[in-house]
Amino acid sequence: AVIRDLNATKALASIRGDTALLLRLLRQFATSHGEDVAKIRARLVEEDTKAGTMLVHTIKGAAGTLGLEHIAQAALAVESELRADQQLHNPDGLDDLLEKLQLAFSRFQQDLSLVIEQSKDLTDSTLEELPLDQLLAQLDELLRLSDASVNQVFWDAEGQLRSAYGDAIDQISALIDGYEYLEARNILARISKPQDQEDEAI
Repeated sequence: AVIRDLNATKALASIRGDTALLLRLLRQFATSHGEDVAKIRARLVEEDTKAGTMLVHTIKGAAGTLGLEHIAQAALAVESELRADQQLHNPDGLDDLLEKLQLAFSRFQQDLSLVIEQSKDLTDSTLEELPLDQLLAQLDELLRLSDASVNQVFWDAEGQLRSAYGDAIDQISALIDGYEYLEARNILARISKPQDQEDEAI
């Protein structure tokens, strides 16, 4: 089984050819964005074109990074229409574009399901926790390099990070999921800064 619209060469180039990691990233993309077209439609019903545009922009960026070119192109078409017609004067045209995006996503999900069924490398390994300072240094470096392998490192350590920093991790998780690595790095640096350094900054 193959994912027909996947540019695997492009996707693997950003993660050092790690096919197991790519499959994990694709699964995460499917899980995180599977309901996004419905969310976009809901925002547009509320006439919140700004929120709808942000959602489709995130899909476009994430799909492009993962080599899901058909989804990225369909998302670009929706985003371009929303930016050109913020008052939604052409709802039928926009609806057609959203339907094409949904079809592209459904096709990807079907292909991914078949790939997962046939894969023998999906068992999650039990990883020993790194000391928090080492984990933060590793994340900082990967985020600085915009290295997509940071997604897997973050997911594996999310429980440890949440124990240390609580709900502040939610924003970082959303940014990493959207491949907004530099912004995620800035927030991680801010929340992990020792209290005495924060006091000195004040």
